[in-house]
Amino acid sequence: MKKVLFSFITLILASLLVYGQFEFTVPAAVTVTTAGTRVQLTSTTGHDFARMLYIEADEDNTGVLYVGDVGVSSTEYAAALAAGEGFSVTMSPPDTFDATDIYLDVSVNGEIASYSIIF
Repeated sequence: MKKVLFSFITLILASLLVYGQFEFTVPAAVTVTTAGTRVQLTSTTGHDFARMLYIEADEDNTGVLYVGDVGVSSTEYAAALAAGEGFSVTMSPPDTFDATDIYLDVSVNGEIASYSIIF
């Protein structure tokens, strides 16, 4: 959790330096209950268009966390994360991406991912 908090603080500072302002969500966690069944990221702020996203596989995971779009799987993904590894997506203003277009899948049931979305 310390690593996730440090990474989140780093993203906030980077956003402040690059963009001059930011709005962010509280870091969230999601459990992918069943391997092979993708889970969609959600936003709790009322809008989903993001400038930055950071996803990290939980340190206690034993398999692989796959990050991608609606077709994410163990053979089609943007990133494959082992325990404790992270992945980020950053857009330069005025460009944004829809955070709800990001999906997760896992190789082992019950794996956990932490994520932060910065708007």
